[in-house]
Amino acid sequence: MHTPSCHAVALPPRVLSHGSFFFSYVSVSLCSIYLLGMGYVSCQQRCQQRWPRHAYSKVQQEAPAGSRMSPLQLLRPALHLAPSYFCLNYTYFFSLDLTSVSSTMILSASTGVWTLIFSRLLLGQPFTRLRLATVAVSLLGICLITSAARGGHGGSAEEAAAAASGLSGDALALMSAAASGVYMVLLPVTLPEPGEQGQEAVHMPSLFGMMGLVCACALLPVFPLLHYGGVERFELPPSRHATFSLLLNAATSTVLPDLLLAKAVMMTSPLVATLGLSMMIPLSVFADYVRGLAHLSPQFFVGSLCIFVSYLLESWAEAPEEEEMDDEGRRRSGDGAAEATATDNEDGEADIVGYT
Repeated sequence: MHTPSCHAVALPPRVLSHGSFFFSYVSVSLCSIYLLGMGYVSCQQRCQQRWPRHAYSKVQQEAPAGSRMSPLQLLRPALHLAPSYFCLNYTYFFSLDLTSVSSTMILSASTGVWTLIFSRLLLGQPFTRLRLATVAVSLLGICLITSAARGGHGGSAEEAAAAASGLSGDALALMSAAASGVYMVLLPVTLPEPGEQGQEAVHMPSLFGMMGLVCACALLPVFPLLHYGGVERFELPPSRHATFSLLLNAATSTVLPDLLLAKAVMMTSPLVATLGLSMMIPLSVFADYVRGLAHLSPQFFVGSLCIFVSYLLESWAEAPEEEEMDDEGRRRSGDGAAEATATDNEDGEADIVGYT
């Protein structure tokens, strides 16, 4: 799931000139390209079943029959995840039109707070002092870095005008952070846990492909409503270069990063993934420094240290919980094996008595 602040430094304004809804629709719908990989693997499996002598051992190793959810089984989690996934993208891009990038980044940093709240409500994770401290330290670090970067630029006229537009853009950025928290927590709630050997029960690219297809079909009728209602004028990109920029930004800011983030959430936890993603902000500022667009101040290094420390603290805090869960899983598997062995022994004794 992604934290929307990842778009704050790489999104050119000309791409958003066609409308926030249009760009969000293209970005999310482009995830359906992952379904091509699912079709390719399915075709290879059918060929292997039809002509067993052909060498398709790689397909058998990566996707054995019955080990992962089918396309129809993926439809249900895709329907659960698609609304929050599109909402976090659309509200974030819309907020960029109404407020400054720095304000949006600061408000988007509250994703950790929302993730912590929804983890308590949906996953049952307790509110601990350490978790509250890590989220607060991460939020402080992001605020320090953002204010330092804004001070380094000196504030442009566009930034000042956007900041003056007020509460509507800030409210949308806050809604985007809340939707991102919901999405991050819904991932482990909706998807089954990995198997005993650590194999994923869900092929994540196929899930994202299904989510993209759901959004593409469900949101297509919204375009004429927005166009004729005067909310957002629909128009295609005017040139091939604009179309290429649109698709390139959609692929690099949504399609690939969100897939990797979803895998990180399933491998760790929603809060750890959220705090880890926050480290992208100091890296983006450092990239601007390399290009001569920003300067590095002591405030930047203090903020970066806060973000890094918060991530390490939360990872350290969740390590004992993961060990307890692994031990409980081993005990359950051991108890199940013992019960199965006892049942087999009883059946064997009954067969011997009956034969006698």
